Amino acid sequence: MPFHNKLKKAFKALHRPETRHALGQGVVATYEHAALLRSLGPLQTILDVGANVGQFTLLCRIIQPQADIHAFEPMSKAGNKIERLFGSEPKVTLHRCALGATSGTAEIHLAARADSSSLMAQAAQAKYFPGTREIGVETIRIARLSEELSSHEIKGPVLLKIDVQGFEGEVLKGCENMLSHIDWIYCEASFVELYQGQPLAHEIIIWLAERGFSLAGVEVGPGMAFEGRAVQADFLFSKIKTAA
Repeated sequence: MPFHNKLKKAFKALHRPETRHALGQGVVATYEHAALLRSLGPLQTILDVGANVGQFTLLCRIIQPQADIHAFEPMSKAGNKIERLFGSEPKVTLHRCALGATSGTAEIHLAARADSSSLMAQAAQAKYFPGTREIGVETIRIARLSEELSSHEIKGPVLLKIDVQGFEGEVLKGCENMLSHIDWIYCEASFVELYQGQPLAHEIIIWLAERGFSLAGVEVGPGMAFEGRAVQADFLFSKIKTAA
């Protein structure tokens, strides 16, 4: 993200006590998603998959204060930061795991910029996003959504947000038996193979369409383009409502 955008976000964070506190720990809310979050109307449950240090969860606490938020983050340092920020908040629950199609353990590839870490090995990630090269691995836990939450704990309307650096397909497969309880899906996906074997954006769109979700919007945020072309984008999907 360009430096001036980071500066604007940091300045905005100074205006609220909770965001000032988070800023002191190096966490800034992802204000670029604020308009979209407002447009969805009041949500009751938000599933923040790939929560990193809690920047999207922080925004949700501002825009959707009535929602119960379940933040899924497998990396230990990032999870510790979420715990420090939201440990006393009854509306935020931290799940120290990644979501996937099967449960177990796996090695996550740590990147020089932590939010580019992935359960998939890098392909062209460092080429398009300098400063994100792999620097190590960490063993983490993977679970299916239904192993972490029951359908009774997911009260609608529900937003499933996914930002998992190429692992989107596996997350969605692991959530498939719970998709009937989800109203909106907000998912980052790529147009080029940044991580080895990742599904590309058109494959995600087709997979979700086959399961009753239509593409409702696309946003190419700051830093998502390379040489004038979008490399990845954030995609909003809504559940297709059938006639009674």
